[in-house]
Amino acid sequence: MRVLCLHGMGTNSGIFEAQSEIFRGMLPKHFEFDFFDAEHDIQAAEGCEDVFPGPYTCWYPVPTRANVKAAHELIWEFIEEEGPYDAVMGFSQGAALAASLLINHQLEKPDSPPPFKLAIFVCGSLPYCIDGRNGVDVASLFAEPPAGGFGPVKYITYQPQSDDGSSVARPLYEGRERTLNKEHRSLAEVVQMIDNHDNEDGKRFRLMIDETAEEDLNSSDSSSESEGDSPVFSPITETGYNTETSSVIGNSTFEDIDLSLRFKHDDWDGVAGDNIIRRFHADNDAVRIEIPTAHIVGKKDPYLRQGIELQRLCDPQWSSSYEHPEGHVVPRNNTVNKQIAAAIERAIAAVEISAR
Repeated sequence: MRVLCLHGMGTNSGIFEAQSEIFRGMLPKHFEFDFFDAEHDIQAAEGCEDVFPGPYTCWYPVPTRANVKAAHELIWEFIEEEGPYDAVMGFSQGAALAASLLINHQLEKPDSPPPFKLAIFVCGSLPYCIDGRNGVDVASLFAEPPAGGFGPVKYITYQPQSDDGSSVARPLYEGRERTLNKEHRSLAEVVQMIDNHDNEDGKRFRLMIDETAEEDLNSSDSSSESEGDSPVFSPITETGYNTETSSVIGNSTFEDIDLSLRFKHDDWDGVAGDNIIRRFHADNDAVRIEIPTAHIVGKKDPYLRQGIELQRLCDPQWSSSYEHPEGHVVPRNNTVNKQIAAAIERAIAAVEISAR
C-alpha cells in the first residue's frame, strides 16, 4: 500500500519521516511511504530548529481560500507525477490539508471514487474550504481589518489556544459598514477595485452616501442629476455599475466633493485580495469523509478539540482513534507507538471490510 505523507507547518518531509519512524516500523511491511515538501518557506515550528535542519516549510502560510486551493493543486501534481496512492497520512497542517482535499473532492465530484482508500490524521486540525458556500467563516482568527476599514488586511499569528474548534463564526468584518476617508485614492479607483472583486461567488456590493454627500455631489459640475430623493449611487446590477454614475465618479475625488463613501454588504469578503477563510465543521456541513480513517490526537495538544471535531467529519463506521498522553507531537515511547500502530491497523482492516 502506497502512502502519500504530508508534513506539518514549519517542518519538512524529513522531520515528518523522523516523527513517524517508530509507529511506521510497526505497520505491515508492504506499506510504502512517500514524503513530500511544501512550497512556502516559514519559520521553524517550536522545538524543530535545534534538532532538525531546514528549510522549514508549510502548505499555506494563511488558510485563505486561494492558498488552500493552491495547496490542493500541488498535491494533485504530486499524485499525477508520483502516484497513484492508496492512502494519505498527514501531521497537523498536513492532516488538515489531506482532509480538505478529500472533502472538496467529494463535493466537486460526488460520483467519482475518493482519491484514497485510507486516511491517517496525526495531531490533525479542522480542514479549510476552497469555495465560499461551505464551512464556517473564521477569518478573524488569522487577520485583522485594515486601519480605516479599507485596503489589505493585517494577518496575525494564529493562536490555537484561543480557538475552541467550535462552529461559531468569527468573521473579519461582522457585517459592519466600512468607511473610506479622504486620504484614499479617487473614487474611480475605488469603484474599479470593487468591480474587480464583486462577481466572486455572486457577492453583491452596494454603495451608499449620506444626505450631505448627496448634496455635495449634486452641486458638483456633473452631467448626471439626481431625481428627488433617489440615491446618487445606484445598487449594483447584474451587469455591474451604472455606467453614467461611474463616469461622474471617475472625474471626482474625496477632496473635490468632500463625501464619505461607505460599503453595505451581505457577506463582506474584503475588497483587496482574497481574505476568505472558511473551515469545515460537522455542525455546519453535512458532507463526511467516507473512507476509513485513523485519528491520532494528543491529550495536551492545543489542537485536541479540532482533532476531535475532525473525527466528527468522518464516517464513524470506518473511523478509529487513539489519544496519547502528550501534546502536539508524536511520542517516542514504544508502548504509545504500539497503540498508534494498532489504531492505524484497525483502519486498515476497515479498508478490507469496506471493499467487500
